[in-house]
Amino acid sequence: MVASIVRRLSLGVILCAVLLVSPAGQARTLFLDGLLSSSFHVKDTTVIGMPSGIEQFSYFLVPPPSVDTKTTKQAVSNFRYVAAPPPASVQERTDAYGNRILTLTWQAPSGQVQVLEEYDVKASVEFVPVPVATLYPLPPKALPSDIAVYLKPSEQAQSDHEEIRTLAADLVKGAATEGEAVTRILHWVVDHLYYTLEPAAYDALSTKHEGKGNCQNYTHLAVALLRAAGVPARMVRGRTLGKPWEVDEDNGRRRWTARWAEGRHAWLEVYYPDQGWLMYDSQAYHSFVSTRFIRVEVGPDNKAVHTDGLLSWRTRGAAQPKILDVRLEAEFFQDRDVVKAQKVEKVPQKLIYAAGLVTPTARPVPPPPPVIAPPKPPAPPVPAERVLRPEQFNFPVVFGNLEFPREIKLFEPVKAEGGGQFTLERNYMVETAEYITGDTLYAQALEPDRPVLVKDFSLALHRFGGESGELWVELYEDGGNGPGKLVAKSRPVQAASIRTPPSRYEWVVFSFEGQNTIMQDRRYWIIPKHSGDAIVNWFYMYGKVVSPEEGTRARPRTASGPEWNQILNIEFNFRLRGLVALD
Repeated sequence: MVASIVRRLSLGVILCAVLLVSPAGQARTLFLDGLLSSSFHVKDTTVIGMPSGIEQFSYFLVPPPSVDTKTTKQAVSNFRYVAAPPPASVQERTDAYGNRILTLTWQAPSGQVQVLEEYDVKASVEFVPVPVATLYPLPPKALPSDIAVYLKPSEQAQSDHEEIRTLAADLVKGAATEGEAVTRILHWVVDHLYYTLEPAAYDALSTKHEGKGNCQNYTHLAVALLRAAGVPARMVRGRTLGKPWEVDEDNGRRRWTARWAEGRHAWLEVYYPDQGWLMYDSQAYHSFVSTRFIRVEVGPDNKAVHTDGLLSWRTRGAAQPKILDVRLEAEFFQDRDVVKAQKVEKVPQKLIYAAGLVTPTARPVPPPPPVIAPPKPPAPPVPAERVLRPEQFNFPVVFGNLEFPREIKLFEPVKAEGGGQFTLERNYMVETAEYITGDTLYAQALEPDRPVLVKDFSLALHRFGGESGELWVELYEDGGNGPGKLVAKSRPVQAASIRTPPSRYEWVVFSFEGQNTIMQDRRYWIIPKHSGDAIVNWFYMYGKVVSPEEGTRARPRTASGPEWNQILNIEFNFRLRGLVALD
């Protein structure tokens, strides 16, 4: 019998007591000061194979607009597309939500169809306090009609459902300003979900029940709760770029590094009557998004606006286009990152970056009289660490960040529309992985709550190339600000033996058997090491599932000294198998 114990997974009182990690740690809100400024050129390429039998094929483009909010600005210029072969027709329209849509159509295409979109972006975020004077609740009749539409329920944001309405009412009870109501809701969302790339469904109600999801799920649940609370909110569909940016805390002692995979992403916008729309990402960012986000289209939810990159075709048989290549590239010409954490709050439980909202000043309240605390009793003696022998470990456990997609699929299943018409829609799956055999070392923390005799660690890996050399995992004690003293090394794995098909990741097992390696109930770190020329990626998820917020670190491989001050907003997929001692 094996106990698999993961955060938010309950297998009964006895099993849950076996091995449990609390990811609380240093979670908080970092209020930012400074400036992000970037200029870059984007190329978005799609190549599609056309078998015989397709009578008509259409590809939908949504050119990204320029956007100017109080914190986040996006200026788009020189948009163009190149299609080969040229389409037979191009139609342009604007939908009900203001999105500009181009439909490229080919008649009886053959061979390949290639579509290249490219454009220039100048993006900036100025972390200045935004004065929000709107009191809560908002008077709905005072909102313009084009704003009030985002108070209505939609198919994937069921703000009229009793469960959503009840939860929203509980969360905003007593809120004095709109900003306070929004913050309460978004804190609840980030603290009650964890990230997965393969959710069972995407709508708000399913997300609330499941407690996990991808960017669609986070956005739909946040939007539904905000609308149920009387706050206009809408979904944003766009892109994220892979270039990281950093927040300096305590003069470089901590460098919080925000990194997103290159690909499609969903976030939201919240309407303030005195400031207009402000962008939020309910996974990470409040009242701004970074210059690595490209806003493309907006609407009530993903069912209402899913046009960008949509494929549509008509056939009399079973012919279906084949996706040959999907590629997003960005060349940065200028990138200025001067951001510091100017203030810290100890909520929520997970890490949030925020641009400050300045709310109306309340009537000053006189301070209470000073309280003279009684002297503290002496601290109880620290109990001696329990010493266990290897033969006392008798119950198997499995622990870690265990969920990752075995295959990276960038499209939803083909949908039959009737009459020989079919559509294929882009999804939000991205390849979230780091290159671990390059110039950077990565360390992942874990904290068992009782001693564990280590059998093996597994990492979710993909080998792109290189045959020579070996990989192994090293286990370290905590050094106070990252890995400290080396505890043990796994047996090496030959690089050539890691055989993962294209677009697939698999568990690669690194054995510690025979070493009698015992982890106590405190923080440890694992670091993958290598020799030779192998090119290997390690899969990760956004946010944290089982480790503390500061529990994923990076440093240059050639760095001297113990500094591990670069903290990542991700958690690598790992699996620990071992034994615990049940009395």
